[in-house]
Amino acid sequence: HRLLPRCGLVVLSGTRAPGYSEDLYRDFTGAAREKGKRVLLDLQGQDLLRCIPRGPDMIKPNFAEFASTFITGGAPVGEREEDPELMEKAGREAAALSRAGIAVVLTRGPLPALCALGGEVFLSPPERVEAVNPIGSGDAFAAGFAVLWEDEGLPAPGSGEFAALFPRALAAGHRAAAANAANLRPGRIR
Repeated sequence: HRLLPRCGLVVLSGTRAPGYSEDLYRDFTGAAREKGKRVLLDLQGQDLLRCIPRGPDMIKPNFAEFASTFITGGAPVGEREEDPELMEKAGREAAALSRAGIAVVLTRGPLPALCALGGEVFLSPPERVEAVNPIGSGDAFAAGFAVLWEDEGLPAPGSGEFAALFPRALAAGHRAAAANAANLRPGRIR
């Protein structure tokens, strides 16, 4: 709450640690939106579902996390899943969220990310990289996307300005993820 006045974008990611309220991320999302801040979520399961009514601007779970949250009722799914029926269901769900004003990016490791904006679903190919350690690449993607978004003034996902920057922000996210995967130690991008 002390940091909100100094930022324009809040990124919430990771698994909530034991002992914290199940409403932690929901409350953080609500507090940020009440202060007019943009919110990017990289969450899954109930933590993500609780945040959706608070109106995040964008969600960026990986495909497996999204599918288990919105489609399979918690049953595990592979991040690199290519089953046409599951991809179609994920696309429909992502499109619905994007029509409600939430930009969606579902990273899939070395496979193209499934993206949705304004009800339109498309694939965004990642950077090619010889992965040394992919741990943290999803977080790196979110950071790369967020930096470009902030540099462009944080336009709302429903705006023409956001639609214009979305492909460039996706490319920035893919570059950051590739740079992370090419390093042995996650998060050490220079």
